[in-house]
Amino acid sequence: IADGSFIIMNSGENFEGVEDRMYSILKKQAPDPDNIVISAWIFTHAANDNAGGFIRFADKYASDKSITVKQFVCNLPDDSVLVNQSDKNDQSALRTAMAKYADAEILKPHTGNVLYYCDIAINILYSQENYLPLNKFGNYNTASLVTQFVTADGTKILVGADHPVSGATGDYTCCEGALY
Repeated sequence: IADGSFIIMNSGENFEGVEDRMYSILKKQAPDPDNIVISAWIFTHAANDNAGGFIRFADKYASDKSITVKQFVCNLPDDSVLVNQSDKNDQSALRTAMAKYADAEILKPHTGNVLYYCDIAINILYSQENYLPLNKFGNYNTASLVTQFVTADGTKILVGADHPVSGATGDYTCCEGALY
């Protein structure tokens, strides 16, 4: 972003080497590769294909003093509403990895919040609480944050994450209705 810091959305799969590719990109893109500032690392949800790369990154680079993570942004549901043990395991792994950055704030945004980072505004259009009153999570993707990034020049970018809509397996149209 304009101040030279980064906003990162998710991190990809927990594949060998993904952490090194992220590190290399940060080093290359940072104005000062010896002072990398991540203003916000946003996780739409904790599924391994969204947060697994960060877990590898934290395992390898959390002790690297050239990297500062100021804030993690995520709205994870309570484990008690998760049906699948793998979803609970993913959340636990993400929480453990975030804890390696002890100085970073953890922000839990809710639908309607607007987050500001330098020249970027992030509108939170949907969070997992919109769905919780209806059901327990049978599909963890329904826990995804849905966001809209707005740049200084007015460009808008919608990030729907892994949210299922009509035609998806099961009746997971909650996000679709919320966005309409």
